[in-house]
Amino acid sequence: MVCNEGIIKQTALDVLHHFEVHEGFVEMDSIFPKLNLLVIRLGMVDVNITLGELITTGNIDLIKNEALRKEFISYYTSMKSFLTNSEHNHTNMVDRYILPEIVNASFFDLRYTDDSKLTLHNMDSLKNEIQVSDKFVSKLKGYSVANLNKPEVQLALYNQINFRMMLSEYQQVGCKSFEREIEHLIELIEQELRGKE
Repeated sequence: MVCNEGIIKQTALDVLHHFEVHEGFVEMDSIFPKLNLLVIRLGMVDVNITLGELITTGNIDLIKNEALRKEFISYYTSMKSFLTNSEHNHTNMVDRYILPEIVNASFFDLRYTDDSKLTLHNMDSLKNEIQVSDKFVSKLKGYSVANLNKPEVQLALYNQINFRMMLSEYQQVGCKSFEREIEHLIELIEQELRGKE
């Protein structure tokens, strides 16, 4: 399982810090890329393909130690449930609530997205296809800053960023929990293998 939500949490903290220090949104060149990043859903990636195949095909019975087999099944069931819940959170919360509000309130342009810590395939080629003059971009940024500094927009954006950060924290806590479970499973496997010697 791979979890990338720490990037989102730190980005949200950076934006909120900027908002607090400047008492609003000013000097936005470093913040627009961070706002753009908050609409990207990273989530978690299931990399337990072998375990999934063992369980779904019934080959989990190849593991003779019943307690170990139950631990694997318990881990896999919990992990699948968490991944499903995470996907629902991203679809219902990020895609439907947060993404449209941030995109509508702010300046969004792929060329100004801080994706340096991400592996976004083909993003560079897409960025090169965008043909808008710097003068026009500057004008759009000005409109966005004026919009972002309206009290009702500030409040809504502040709430959305906090909510996005809360979802990221939830993802990270879940990810760390599964990391501990994996370490426990590895210990059980090592014990089982030592017992076979």
